[in-house]
Amino acid sequence: MNRAPRRAAAQTTLRSARIPRLFVALVGATAAWSGASTEALAAPAMANPSAELADAADATKPAGWSNNAWGSLQATFTWLQGDCAAGNRCLRVEGTKPAGSTLDDGDGKWWSDPITVKAGSRLTVGLRLRSTTTSRLMAFATGTTSAGQAKEQWILLQDAPIQATWTPLQATLDVPGWASAVRLMVVLPTSGRVDTDDWTLVEQAAAPKHPAKVSITFDDGWVTAYAWLVPELDKRGIRATHFVISGYVDKPGYTADYIGTKRIRELLGNGHEVGSHTLQHEDMTTVSDASLNDNLELSKVALANFGTTIAGFAWPYGAYNAELAKRAKQTYSYVRTVDPGLNLLPYDVTKLKGYVVANSTTVDEIESWVQQAETIDGAWLILIYHRADPEAPLDSYVTPQSFVDTLDMLQAHNADIRPIGTWLDAWKAQPLPDLPVWEVDGGESFDAPAKLPLAERAGVATDLGCGAAPGSATGVAGRGAVATLVLALAAVVLGLRRRVG
Repeated sequence: MNRAPRRAAAQTTLRSARIPRLFVALVGATAAWSGASTEALAAPAMANPSAELADAADATKPAGWSNNAWGSLQATFTWLQGDCAAGNRCLRVEGTKPAGSTLDDGDGKWWSDPITVKAGSRLTVGLRLRSTTTSRLMAFATGTTSAGQAKEQWILLQDAPIQATWTPLQATLDVPGWASAVRLMVVLPTSGRVDTDDWTLVEQAAAPKHPAKVSITFDDGWVTAYAWLVPELDKRGIRATHFVISGYVDKPGYTADYIGTKRIRELLGNGHEVGSHTLQHEDMTTVSDASLNDNLELSKVALANFGTTIAGFAWPYGAYNAELAKRAKQTYSYVRTVDPGLNLLPYDVTKLKGYVVANSTTVDEIESWVQQAETIDGAWLILIYHRADPEAPLDSYVTPQSFVDTLDMLQAHNADIRPIGTWLDAWKAQPLPDLPVWEVDGGESFDAPAKLPLAERAGVATDLGCGAAPGSATGVAGRGAVATLVLALAAVVLGLRRRVG
């Protein structure tokens, strides 16, 4: 990217590029889950893909390519002659960064001129690469939304490891539904050298789409959610899962903010699901073993007294660890976290993932999650809501209009919306694997105290949704991978894909 448009588009180059990592991972999984064809259809016109031709106005530069460096990287660009992967010319970028610089405070890149593409198409991007350091294969999409607004997006396609010799590299790019053009590049984010040559761009058959599987959930039992949002669900015949703080039900001093017995009975009578969110919404990573048992067991009993089965549980503040998860599994059929992402087969019901919807979350962003779920057979999207208000004064609020717009979008996509327990019931005939105890891979709150001040009412600190209480841990230590049960996974996939369409 040239320096002139940098302030308009590129200041967030790799900061914003981190966000699509999940998108890339899902794209890579699509063929495995859906059996999508990889038959090549067409080749979008990419100018000078092997950098052999000189620019008509400046013979010292390659046609169809430009370069850019920004931030702390000191970059040198070369239109290399000889020692290339194909033909006689190729592209090189070399750079150095001061000690202590991070990946995201500067980079250098050759990038292609804009390539006209079909919105929503699937492309295979290929090239040959040689490097002395890790780099990033990326795309920059531009286009116009349905409302006529210009839009752009950086998309990380693949991290490229060091390649001592010319090596083929290939990745899949799903063009956003609003995009009309993309630019391709390999980004050098650190000291070293990257050479690129012999680019290819081929359109692939689109992956078959499935109605997105969606669950809408509410945490805490805030009165505002039931005044503004739940009636919109009931109008449309949509049922949700509600994680209620049982100790706040009918509690003096709390009844103005949290739902009571009458509203819970109404929810159950209308077909909604109720789950546990502990007794007092404490951070479970800080309580004693006895208090943990009370919060898991007594909360479940209190809610079951409404005449319903309490199958699910959600962690206050999204805070948990491996030992807590193991204990919760003994009491509940499923546990929902605030770890962001889609749930993929085989579902790990001890740490169901979900996206927190805040006042900064756009309908377009939610729609992108729906579109991802549509392309992966069995993918399950869980949305997490807290409070509602037309003014949405804090991040844990959403406006009623944004909620209505989201429901309109979900129904326009023919999303299959069911409570969590109902979705899991649909898979009961095919038992899910008993996965080994995992370690936490997320759980950090979305509205930590740095973002939301603690609200005080009558000397009592009110709940802040999933945000961390002052002085408590918001995240959970420990990261690790779930052990992969390859043979069991294959068997489960074959069985589960036949269960729900």
